Amino acid sequence: MTKAKEYNILPLVEQSFELHSYVAPGDRFKNREVFEYYKGTSHLANGVVAPIAGKKHSITIPIERAEAEDEGILLAHGNEDAGYVLYIRENRLIYEYNFVGTIFRLESETEVPVGASTVRFEFYPKEEVKTPADLYPGKARLLIDGEEVAAKRIMAIPFKVSHEGLTIGADKYGKVSTSYADMGEFPFTGDFEKITIEIEDVQGKLDNFIPDMLKEKERQMQLDEL
Repeated sequence: MTKAKEYNILPLVEQSFELHSYVAPGDRFKNREVFEYYKGTSHLANGVVAPIAGKKHSITIPIERAEAEDEGILLAHGNEDAGYVLYIRENRLIYEYNFVGTIFRLESETEVPVGASTVRFEFYPKEEVKTPADLYPGKARLLIDGEEVAAKRIMAIPFKVSHEGLTIGADKYGKVSTSYADMGEFPFTGDFEKITIEIEDVQGKLDNFIPDMLKEKERQMQLDEL
C-alpha cells in the first residue's frame, strides 16, 4: 500500500470492463451517436470506429444488386481472434460475431432481393450492462426493407471488439469468419454508397463509475494496508 501511494496507482481495484467501456464526456468523437462510412474507405483503426461495445446499436446499408450473384462483405471489424462481420452470400444476409473463437451467427430466412433494398442489423443488450456477466444474452435482429428476417439471442460485444480495425466493402486482413476464408477479401460485388452505424446510450450506463473509483481511491489513501 505504501508503494502504491508513492507511485500514485491507487485505487487497487479490478475495473477493466468499466475503464474500456467508459467514454469521457469531453470526447467529441466517441460521444457521437451516428457514424457514416462510405464505400472505398480504407482500413480504419479501432480508435476511429463507432464504439458499439456493450451498447444498443444498428447498422443500416442501402444496397443495389444488379443480379443474384452479387454478394460479399459489407463491413468487417476484427479478425480470426474476435470481431463481427455483415455480408451477403448465396442471396442470404448474414451477421457473424466471433467471440474469441465462439461464433454467433444470424442468417436471413428470406433472400436479399435483386435491385435496390436496405439491409439492417440491430442489437439490443440487457437494460443495464455494468459487468461482463451482463453481456449475455442480448437480442440481435436482421432486417431487409424493414422486415425482420432473422432474430436470435447472442452475447453482446464486450469492452473491445478486436485489436484489428474496420474495413468497408471487404474483409481485407485477418478473416472474422471461416465461412468465407476461401474467398480472399470477398469484396461486395453489388453497390452501396454508405454504411450508417447508430448508437444509443453512448455512455453505456457507466457514467457514475469514475466518481466511485475516486471515492475508493480516497478510502484506500487512508489505509496503511489492504
